[in-house]
Amino acid sequence: MLHKMELHLPKASVVVVNSFKETEPVMFDILKPKLQELLTIAPINLVTPPKSIINDEYGCLEWLDKEKRNSIAYICFGTFVALPPHELAALAEALVESGVRFLWSFRGDPKESFCEEFLQRFDVQGKLVAWAPQTRVLAHPSVGVYISHCGWNSVLEAIMEGVPMICRPFVGDNGLNVRTIGCEWKVGLGLPNGIFTKDGVMKAMETILDPYKGDQIRSNLRAIKDLALKANEPEGSSTKNFNSLKKLLTK
Repeated sequence: MLHKMELHLPKASVVVVNSFKETEPVMFDILKPKLQELLTIAPINLVTPPKSIINDEYGCLEWLDKEKRNSIAYICFGTFVALPPHELAALAEALVESGVRFLWSFRGDPKESFCEEFLQRFDVQGKLVAWAPQTRVLAHPSVGVYISHCGWNSVLEAIMEGVPMICRPFVGDNGLNVRTIGCEWKVGLGLPNGIFTKDGVMKAMETILDPYKGDQIRSNLRAIKDLALKANEPEGSSTKNFNSLKKLLTK
């Protein structure tokens, strides 16, 4: 697939990338001469107006309202990812043993994935839902860490809401995203060997949720967010590129 993209992208009149060049200037400087037109427009949620009606049928936001600031682990792995059973057990054990409260957007039937003992602990310690309004959840002041597969849209949402990430990559761009998050931007943490273990998750949560240990990560997030906001100002790169795209599409 990547080889086909390499062959066909130079033929495109314009290539639009859901990112902003201020965070990855070297990469975009390499790509730009190889393409007819390269436009970076991100984060998309700043370009498009938010929906006024919020679907929160499981009461996630009301539940979060009762929690302490920066205390909740929000867990979501997207629409298609399913954790291997041993990693699911390791994550559950880490949550229970650490005592960290959580909101988990969980695919499937929890009764088929967890034993009764875990489900009873979960009822006390957290909230399992089939779906959560992710952008609003990440924006909530009680959410202190996002445990994610690190798909690019989720990464941008976490950055814009200032939420540090614990990264478990699965497919596609996930691995490169985790490298960017952990090694370049330093706005989150990876896991030993890239998989969930009880000790690995507990250590990562302890680091991020600690007001002092996680302070540098949160500071790095603010810096990246500031770059994104500047890119979307009237004279910012994303705004200019969005206007250029509109002109190209209306010719």
